[in-house]
Amino acid sequence: MRSHFREYGLPLILLGASVITTTANGARFMQNFAEGLPPVVRDSDLWPWGWLSDHPEMFKTGWPFTLSLLGILLIHEFGHYFACRWHKVRATLPWVLPAPTLSGTAGAIIRISNRIPNRNALMDVGIYGPLAGYAASVAALAVGFALSYHAPANAPAAIVRFGGEPLTIHLVHALLSQWDPARPRLTISRRTRC
Repeated sequence: MRSHFREYGLPLILLGASVITTTANGARFMQNFAEGLPPVVRDSDLWPWGWLSDHPEMFKTGWPFTLSLLGILLIHEFGHYFACRWHKVRATLPWVLPAPTLSGTAGAIIRISNRIPNRNALMDVGIYGPLAGYAASVAALAVGFALSYHAPANAPAAIVRFGGEPLTIHLVHALLSQWDPARPRLTISRRTRC
C-alpha cells in the first residue's frame, strides 16, 4: 500500500516551495528587465530574498517566470510520467525541487519504482519527456520573442550567461520575423560565462 502523503502530499509541498522560490527569483529578474538590465547583473540578483523583503509588492511580478519555467519542467516530467502509465510502469508524480537562488529550482524528477518491461517501453519513457519539454520550451520561446523589445545599448553585461546559439532560437526568431519584420534583431553573444 502506497502512502498518500508520499504519492500526493510530497509532490504538492515541493511544488509549492518551488513556486515561491521561482517567483521570488523571477520578480528580481523582472525588476532588472523593467530597468533595461539583463536578468543577473549583480551578485545580489542571485539571492533575491533581501531585495524582496524590502519590496514585497514586487513578488507578483515573478509569475510569468514561474509559469513558464515550472510549466516547461512539469510538461517534461509528465511526458515521462504518462509514458510510464501507458506501459504500466509505476512512477511518482513529478517532484519539483526548490532552490533559493539562480532560477529558483534545482529541476524536477519522477521516481520509477519497478522495472521497465521492454526496450520499446524504455524508449517511450525516455523520449516523451524531452519531446514534451522541447515543445513547451519552443512555445515559451515564441511568446518571449513576441513580447521582446530592443535592450538599451548602454545596458551592463550580465554576470551569468548561458550560451552559444541554439538552432531552435534562430528558427523561432526567423519564423516570427517573417510575420513581424520590425521584430528586434537576434543578438546572442559568443562569450560564455557561467
